[in-house]
Amino acid sequence: MWLGSRLAVAAVAVVSAAVGWALFGLPGAPADCPASGCDCEAPRAGLIRQPANAWSSLARAATGIALLSAEPAKARRRPAVRHAARAGRVTLPASALVLAGTAAFLFHAGLTAWAAHLDGLAVGVLVATVAGHGLATGARRRPLRPTMPRAAALLSWLLLGGGGLCWWLGRSGGPWCRPHSLLQAHAAWHLPAAAALGLWLAGSVSWGDHRGSLRAAPPEPEQGTSGRAGEA
Repeated sequence: MWLGSRLAVAAVAVVSAAVGWALFGLPGAPADCPASGCDCEAPRAGLIRQPANAWSSLARAATGIALLSAEPAKARRRPAVRHAARAGRVTLPASALVLAGTAAFLFHAGLTAWAAHLDGLAVGVLVATVAGHGLATGARRRPLRPTMPRAAALLSWLLLGGGGLCWWLGRSGGPWCRPHSLLQAHAAWHLPAAAALGLWLAGSVSWGDHRGSLRAAPPEPEQGTSGRAGEA
């Protein structure tokens, strides 16, 4: 089994355990939320205190699991060293996505102080790994045909920008903040942000594999040259 597939199975187990723990009740002191609340949504009665924000947080975890489990079709034909390098490039940010989604779910589900610290730490890890992936990818190669990666990057930035707008306007006290609504702007931020990161990570890796296969293909000999060589 490919390394990413094994990690995806482990990630599913971790997320399932976190959800089960939350459904049985999360212990700990309450988070130090401002008077306007934590990320706008009013705490509900029950074990999941902020259901919209909590369940939508799992979109990041699902994206990370999908990236880990998406073994490329060319993996069997790829040299072991190159395959390991590809796995390392996608494994770190994908695992960070799983961590960030799970931590955010635990925070919004229980609104506890320890989960708030874990959420902040997970976001920092995610930002660091995604930034490192971008720097490593940019330093490794330049686009051969920039149309496709630029289009994918543009869509990723549009999704991230739209999600960021929801996060800013839907913050506690913001113009889109409706604490008692079932539709939360902060929850809406979770979904396009996860899609943007997943699209960018998947596109950067698959495009790099495609360009690598083009570069590795040997040039075809010219028919005229081979024919003259045979006659000689």
